[in-house]
Amino acid sequence: MVQGAAVALVMEHDFKAWAIGFDSRLLAPVYSGIVGSAMAYYLQGVVMKEKGPIFVTAFNPLCMIVVAALGSLILAEQLHLGSVIGSIVIILGLYSVIWGKSQDRTGSPTLTKEKGSSLELPIVANDTMDHKNTHSDGAINSETPTPIYTDVPKNINLCHV
Repeated sequence: MVQGAAVALVMEHDFKAWAIGFDSRLLAPVYSGIVGSAMAYYLQGVVMKEKGPIFVTAFNPLCMIVVAALGSLILAEQLHLGSVIGSIVIILGLYSVIWGKSQDRTGSPTLTKEKGSSLELPIVANDTMDHKNTHSDGAINSETPTPIYTDVPKNINLCHV
């Protein structure tokens, strides 16, 4: 950034070009930045809620492919062999993440997340009725109550969660 500013100062001697007015030269980039960022964050939030954070991070490199494709179509930029090979590698990586995620969901039937439900840990309830935790006058002892685990399936392996 500092290097770019130095080169720009050397190349542009007219200081009037550096003046930012309150017109379309300022409004257009600010508006597109705010609206574009808002749409991107909203879509990322929706995808994260529906599919999880893996898909949001996996699809981020796809933006480079979209920019390269739109640049060649709209701006008539030349695509180089390295860009095409990089795009293929990114798409193969994205496919492998999606394939691995689908295998992960089908491999463990007890931990799958169905549509409309959420994957939750077992519920821990405090045993406040235990005679060790209450005195005869009804006051609660300062000891930590012993937790009781409920709703734990017998065939679940918690080490692979």
